[in-house]
Amino acid sequence: MPESPHLFAVTITLRGEFETGNADALFQAIRWCCEDNLPLPQWAAIAFIERYNRGKDGEIRSWDEVFGRPTRYGTLERLKRDIEAQRLVSAAIERPQAEGKPLSHVLFQERGEDSSRVKCVPC
Repeated sequence: MPESPHLFAVTITLRGEFETGNADALFQAIRWCCEDNLPLPQWAAIAFIERYNRGKDGEIRSWDEVFGRPTRYGTLERLKRDIEAQRLVSAAIERPQAEGKPLSHVLFQERGEDSSRVKCVPC
């Protein structure tokens, strides 16, 4: 079987995320294993069975407690908008920098005034 691009993510990265409290990492691992026809790693199988049994045994009030809450409607669009705003700011700063202008508060202020799509908030 050819190596999956998700194999490392499933076996190392997602396991680490899951062990530090990211419940969504378990579903990501299951999805990628199904999508790429990979065997489910033992850590993911054990975690899923333990959580499933807690739900079936009435130990939880909601599946969200053990599997994490689903992404709310609109969250992805907001994330895409924020990423685009970050890209616009980066491009606005990189252009003058490429022209040899030093980075300064004045440059950031000018770029902020140039863009009506990006809202600057104080740190």
